[in-house]
Amino acid sequence: MRFGILFLPIACVSISLSAQSLSGPVVGFSFDEPTQSIRAVNGLPGSATLGSAVLSGMEFGSPAPYRTYGVGFRNAQGLRITGLGSSQVSTEPIAGIFGTPEGAVWSADGSHVALFSRSEHWIQALSGWPSAPVAEAHQDLALLAGQLCDVAINSTGGQVAIAMCGRQAGVYLSAGGPQFTPLAGFENPIALAFSADDASLYVLDAGTRKLAVIKISDSSVEELTLPELAAPFAIRAGVDTSKQPVAYILSRSDRVLGIYNVSAKKMEETIPLNFAPSGFQALGTTTFVIASRVQTSDPLWLLSTQPHPAVYFVPALQAAAKGVQ
Repeated sequence: MRFGILFLPIACVSISLSAQSLSGPVVGFSFDEPTQSIRAVNGLPGSATLGSAVLSGMEFGSPAPYRTYGVGFRNAQGLRITGLGSSQVSTEPIAGIFGTPEGAVWSADGSHVALFSRSEHWIQALSGWPSAPVAEAHQDLALLAGQLCDVAINSTGGQVAIAMCGRQAGVYLSAGGPQFTPLAGFENPIALAFSADDASLYVLDAGTRKLAVIKISDSSVEELTLPELAAPFAIRAGVDTSKQPVAYILSRSDRVLGIYNVSAKKMEETIPLNFAPSGFQALGTTTFVIASRVQTSDPLWLLSTQPHPAVYFVPALQAAAKGVQ
């Protein structure tokens, strides 16, 4: 594993930053737990830094990937956030939100976000972004056996999938209504992701260490083995440079990122990590946070998937971003 400065052609959006910083490219925005704020990842790849804290004092926040709006929670009040990256960041209340979530996933087009709480067993979609987000009825998952493990949403927000772990583990799909339809049973479906074309749902079964590909049109299931990974726990979908479907998989105890070619049914590459990954959080169109900051001294670890998967970190201090390849 080689260390050094890593220059990556990450897709950036050029926006005007706040009055406290210079104008420049921004990879995306992220909720920063140590400062309880929204912060930009800005600057050119290879020299990226964390921007100033915006909207401090938030219990939870989720900016829409590669966009300048998002949802946040302050004093248990759900807020629509707009104007990120400008001097006119603003918030306004969103009526009808059930409670403060523990997680959120956005549709690729930025029109929907699914909020969820694992500990309180509920999920709630907010549609109509960015102009007029509307809170749809929250769904109580207590009637489903097991524990909520993960939530996935397709690119347009029309379908939401959930993974339930426990004695009656299974994967369920909702197509905009209040009911979830069972798709398949699994030993321990710990993570989900819709394929880039929305035709399939990828299910990571930690119990069997398999990747299951569920075809949405007929619910057929294909199981693929992952012998290269000791403890897979998080997954996201994408395409490679040849437009072939791939799955990015994080493995916890062995600290590995796997890139699995779904069409070829084989692991194309494994990247050793010298940090403990925490999961996937979409940051830009081809960029994910894979290790969030917990303390103020922690860096932010990112995965860039194009043109070739690579990992780098954004330091806590105003210093050059270093990475591993």
